[in-house]
Amino acid sequence: MYINGENKNTFTVTYDLANSAEMFYVGGPPLPPEDNVYFDGVIDEIRVSDVVRYSDNFTPPLEPFTPDANTRALWHFDEPICSTSFEDSSGNSNTLTGENGAHIGGELSVGDVSGNGYVTAYDASLALQHIVGLITLSPEQQQAADVTGNGTVTALDAALILQYTVGLITHFPVQQGAPVLTAKDENQILTKTIAEIENIPLTTEQKQVLEQLKHLIGQQSIPAHTALLQSYPNPFNPETWIPYELAQDASVTIRIYNVKGQLICVLHLGKKNASVYMTKDKAAHWDGKDSLGQSVASGLYFYTLQVEHHGGNGAGIFTATRKMVIMK
Repeated sequence: MYINGENKNTFTVTYDLANSAEMFYVGGPPLPPEDNVYFDGVIDEIRVSDVVRYSDNFTPPLEPFTPDANTRALWHFDEPICSTSFEDSSGNSNTLTGENGAHIGGELSVGDVSGNGYVTAYDASLALQHIVGLITLSPEQQQAADVTGNGTVTALDAALILQYTVGLITHFPVQQGAPVLTAKDENQILTKTIAEIENIPLTTEQKQVLEQLKHLIGQQSIPAHTALLQSYPNPFNPETWIPYELAQDASVTIRIYNVKGQLICVLHLGKKNASVYMTKDKAAHWDGKDSLGQSVASGLYFYTLQVEHHGGNGAGIFTATRKMVIMK
């Protein structure tokens, strides 16, 4: 094996390229005693010949190899970034497959997880599949998927990529030098992002990814803290959704007040399991009406979450209040 024209290692292999149906490994034999010997680095090209081309160190050519009569296989690795299957340029149809993480390296554009040059709903889907463990993204793909720039791929990254594909945003946080978000901040922005996506027309693929995203949020682990999140949409007319998180099973009530502190209505949500109540099918819903069923006037309102934990170390009452605006 030559690295930059210098002979680094030599293996003697007897192999019939024309007739053998066995696998031919480049950069590391798969069987003992050499199974722990693998090339660790970046390969520019691979050429397999039926003659000895070099017997000593040589100066690597500046131009790509070209096939000749003695070339049995030739791989230029011109495929897109993150590819793991490589076409033979010799004309002999020998496909090379990357193993042990071998793939086309390079820098992907932010959000372009697939490496095809475009940011689409498919990229958001890849991020989601990585999050739930269905696939493992390469380091380059993970960097492209981490559009928040917090060093990991989360549901918010997938939501922002989807938001980008429908035209609601033109840049990602990591491109704007935004500060790294806390988990609470991420949940808040995730709520707003999903709400915005749900309120515009979507393609079939975008709808599928949105449902995958909502399902993932519903399957998230129990939050560390009980919290009241910002209602969405806000401002709104005539209805809004109030998301919240429960760290323990609890009885949940939401009270809505006007700016004078007068009670407008009460939403009795009953006993709820510890979970994240963020999407429209889980969050509390207010139709913009008072306890008598009359639509309320435009203006500023306050909503208070009251959570009563029963038993365990966290027994007690939690309350939190936020603002929302009706704009008619």
